[in-house]
Amino acid sequence: MQKDVVDRILSKEGSPNAGALSIRMQLLSKIKRICDVPPSSFSPPPKVFSSLVVFEPIKNDLRLDISLEKYIDKLLRISFNSRRKMLRNTLNSILSNEEINELSESSKVCFNLRPQDISIDQWIKLAENCIKIKK
Repeated sequence: MQKDVVDRILSKEGSPNAGALSIRMQLLSKIKRICDVPPSSFSPPPKVFSSLVVFEPIKNDLRLDISLEKYIDKLLRISFNSRRKMLRNTLNSILSNEEINELSESSKVCFNLRPQDISIDQWIKLAENCIKIKK
């Protein structure tokens, strides 16, 4: 794969490369970069570096519940469509101010953060609590 795509997939929260792709991929599999491959290794040589990676899918019995995964995906889509906005301002399209305040307290997630600054564990807590509030 292209090195820059692998960098995005492997990025952690707080990184400018962090995005919905990295969170989704890390929820579904364990990812390990084996090595970077220079353009000279190919014929004809591309203009970019490549990376060799291994994706080991997480076993079904260890994965999150499918409804939770779908809800996380929904939150990621909404949040990263406006990645420069704070979470409070992106989620107000599906949550009222009262629900946002309740969710902030119950999930222990700061809604003044931008989506790329939230960890995978926080996205999971956010989705779990969001589902509880919406019931």
